[in-house]
Amino acid sequence: MENENQDRKTVEFTPEQMRLAEEYCKHDMAKLKATCYKIFVKKIGGIEKWEFDDLYSLGLNVLYNSIIKYSADKGCKFHTYLCGNLSRRCDSYKRDKNKDKRSNIQEDKEIKSS
Repeated sequence: MENENQDRKTVEFTPEQMRLAEEYCKHDMAKLKATCYKIFVKKIGGIEKWEFDDLYSLGLNVLYNSIIKYSADKGCKFHTYLCGNLSRRCDSYKRDKNKDKRSNIQEDKEIKSS
């Protein structure tokens, strides 16, 4: 049990990073959810109720990684940077979600069992 959390890195936020995290996470993550919802609806189309938790968890993960990697020297606002990252991650989510539908493995198993 002692070594369970040993692999995880502890990251200390700068005051600016903390301000960004608080901005998107306050009021039950209202700003993050609004940002995610717009992108997910545009990219995925309809969102089922059971997907909301998964998608907002994905959004929170993207927010964390975006805060860590963002630099004002990149020449764009943080919100723009976050939206780009969310959009790309949404594409990955959609691809992975439909992986079984694209897979030939299932068809091969059906052929072998016949």
